Amino acid sequence: MANSATGTAGPDGICFGPNGSGKVYVSMFVHRGGNPRKSQWLASVTPTTEYEVFCRADSQDWRDSAHNYWGVLDAEASSLGTRGERLAKFLRNEVETAAWHGYPVSPASGSAGDTPEDVLVESWISAGSVAVGRKIQRRRI
Repeated sequence: MANSATGTAGPDGICFGPNGSGKVYVSMFVHRGGNPRKSQWLASVTPTTEYEVFCRADSQDWRDSAHNYWGVLDAEASSLGTRGERLAKFLRNEVETAAWHGYPVSPASGSAGDTPEDVLVESWISAGSVAVGRKIQRRRI
């Protein structure tokens, strides 16, 4: 079992968890310099910080209708990725016991699937993240 606080290295990445809801998370090496075609976490966003962003998204139930989780680093949505991405997307698992993983995304990139649904963004706005929510809606983040 992975250490929930520090993580344990495995063949694909650093494994964390289980968290409070029983989910296991892997900080994938392919998103940390392992594959330049994939979005990359900033070096300042450690695997532990990445896991914390996931845990916050999970505990706040920040997921879309497809059950992908979405997260931000902080209230200002500081940069997470090497291309200036300020959101993280954590892909839904088909198998409930499988480890989750995520990567930085940006609605401004224009890529399909890199923007959380309006209902989720509106919930962030209602919770007080108005500036961040409006930037997401305008695809400026």
